[in-house]
Amino acid sequence: MPKNRDGIAMPIIDLFQLLIKDYWENVQRRNSLSGLAEESNWYDALVHFKNYAYERNITGAITVYRDIAENVLDILKHRERWHADLELKIWENFKKECSRRKIKPNKQVDPLKPSKGNKKNLARFVWNLSTPENKTIAAWAFNMLKQNRIREAHQELKRVWGVGDKIASFYLRDIFWIGNNLNPGTEKFKENDIYLLQPIDIWVERAAKAIGIEKTSKTSIAKFICSFEKKIGLAPGGANIAFWMLGSNYVDYDEFEDVIAAITNKSEKVKRSAQFTADYFVSYYGRFGEILRDILA
Repeated sequence: MPKNRDGIAMPIIDLFQLLIKDYWENVQRRNSLSGLAEESNWYDALVHFKNYAYERNITGAITVYRDIAENVLDILKHRERWHADLELKIWENFKKECSRRKIKPNKQVDPLKPSKGNKKNLARFVWNLSTPENKTIAAWAFNMLKQNRIREAHQELKRVWGVGDKIASFYLRDIFWIGNNLNPGTEKFKENDIYLLQPIDIWVERAAKAIGIEKTSKTSIAKFICSFEKKIGLAPGGANIAFWMLGSNYVDYDEFEDVIAAITNKSEKVKRSAQFTADYFVSYYGRFGEILRDILA
């Protein structure tokens, strides 16, 4: 089986790249910063970031809250000027619409909650980031990455209500990829900060376990996945994207770790289960199944 210069079987790389391609074509549907970085797209960039911020919502109705937020943020569409009571107006409209739909807003950490102390309302935060150099939040985030200020950007994003480590990393990871036209490199990043481009969810945690990590802290897992990506020849966040796609879109929950262990050559005993999955995928997912079967051959 063909291998790269680090001895990694090429079909494994093909598999990860296929999953990454699927993510950008069918989940995010973007391949560049076009439409997010220009001044005329300030509002579109706000909505794009809003969708990430509402990924964490402990009440569970993510899509509904995103839709309501977009409706109440519409008053910013023409971006004429900011006035002192705008945050409160947006928040009150959000709560009223939630009440009308008979759902409860998360008053503790909702991203549209008015600013207080170091925690910021999402709209106000995005508004304040806009400068002649950084015309939108997406342009700001990508410029921070280009300047090797990952940690600073990560900390700034967490000032928004409801945005924690995972969501800040999630947003920066995706900006990193689309800002580099889905072909990013690693040469300018500080080794100690690259892990901040790793959002850690259940699929990434389980993948790290299947590959062989023993530590359980999210920071340890993020750094472990960074090392795995470097070894396999993927840019930061590449395997992270692939693991999420594999677990959330392709493999049943109880098959996931067996497939990861098998394709990374960590366990011979799980290959039969993974081979069955590959055969199934050949019929239903075409090229994905063929690559997976090739890896296990």
